[in-house]
Amino acid sequence: MNVHRELFELSIYVRQKFINVIDSATVDELKQDGSLKYLLQYACDHCGISSQRIGEIMEASYATISRWKSGKATPHPQYRIEVIRKLRDAIESDMQDLKKP
Repeated sequence: MNVHRELFELSIYVRQKFINVIDSATVDELKQDGSLKYLLQYACDHCGISSQRIGEIMEASYATISRWKSGKATPHPQYRIEVIRKLRDAIESDMQDLKKP
C-alpha cells in the first residue's frame, strides 16, 4: 500500500463528492438557512480551502466569512447561490490542480 497515493486519492474523492452535493442540490436547498454554514465548514475542514482564501474568492473580509461559517450571519438568499457556486468552482479548480503531474 502506498499511503501517499491512498491519501491523495481520498482528497480527490472528498472534493469530488463535495462538488456532486452542490451540483445535485436544488436552488431552494442551497438557499436554506444553514446550508452555507455547513458547506463552508466542510470545505475548510475537508477540502483544504482556508477561510482566508474563501474571503478572497468572495471578496469578503475574514470576519464576514467567520460569521457565515458560524451561522451568525448569512448573505441574502439570492447571493447565497453565487457564494456557493464560487466555492464549488474554487474546490473544483483546486482538485484539477492536484491532478496535474
